[in-house]
Amino acid sequence: MKRIETLSPQEINARNIRQSSVYERVREIFREKDLAEVGAETRLLRFVENALELALASGMTLDRANAVLDEVFSRSVGDLHTELGQTMVALQAFATSAGVSLAEAEDAAVIRANETDPEVLRTRQAEKRAKGL
Repeated sequence: MKRIETLSPQEINARNIRQSSVYERVREIFREKDLAEVGAETRLLRFVENALELALASGMTLDRANAVLDEVFSRSVGDLHTELGQTMVALQAFATSAGVSLAEAEDAAVIRANETDPEVLRTRQAEKRAKGL
């Protein structure tokens, strides 16, 4: 069986720089209005929201998503570092099985974020918070 290739130190550094630049953009957008938007809890809510939107776009039903939620929340709490890594590996495998370049999709999202007026993004987040998200 073929092993998964690991990242070189340079690739890890490049990804860490990208991760930091994404977070800095979030901080720039929300710094003046709402510091809670840059916190881990809100960022996690946005991630869950996007993961569920991905599931919906891929044809997952609400019943199936609820079954996954029930299963996950019946387990003991895992290690953050391990769960984050497994999430990324699963996302890469999903993207490939769906015929989508994860790198291209990510880059397109970054371009959209860079081109969107920060006030529009602040308004969207305020609407989500008003709904309890």
